[in-house]
Amino acid sequence: LSESILPAENFRFINSYLSVMEPEVSRHHGIIDKFIGDAIMALFGAPLSTPNDPVNAVETALMMREGLKKYNVGRGSRAKPIIKIGMGINTGPVLAGQIGSEDRLEYTVIGDAVNLASRLEGLNKVFGTDILISETTHALVKDKFHCVPMRKVKVKGKQSEQKVFAVLGFAGDPKAPKAPAGKGATK
Repeated sequence: LSESILPAENFRFINSYLSVMEPEVSRHHGIIDKFIGDAIMALFGAPLSTPNDPVNAVETALMMREGLKKYNVGRGSRAKPIIKIGMGINTGPVLAGQIGSEDRLEYTVIGDAVNLASRLEGLNKVFGTDILISETTHALVKDKFHCVPMRKVKVKGKQSEQKVFAVLGFAGDPKAPKAPAGKGATK
């Protein structure tokens, strides 16, 4: 996208897109850790954790999916292409705090759980999906959401293959997709 539009157009696009996505994070008790271009790193459960953190994270992703559908209405030109997103969600222990140098610090979370969430986000392009969750998150939310297992995958930074699940929608939602759009679902 950045290659096909002027920097000023890109700036306006990113701000308008993030203005649609950010409220869903706040609405579901998450906090924005940082914006990375058009990406959002959101935290659920830091600095204080609750049992609902994994559910809140997946609900946020589903609401972002719905927000994106509305955002894309009227898009489809060079200046306003259709936007696709990918979200990765993992649950696990992290260390939250200030990181940086003496001159510049920022609040963030560090840990293997963060790295796996990032890898899951990137796998959406491989699988043709938009929301992927880890096996750990799936175990905590499987009764509330309709998820399908994808093929096991080896990701950078993990020694063993990971079980990954695509989130299709809320459990029992007749409007939710019946299957992931892309490849990689198991039978």
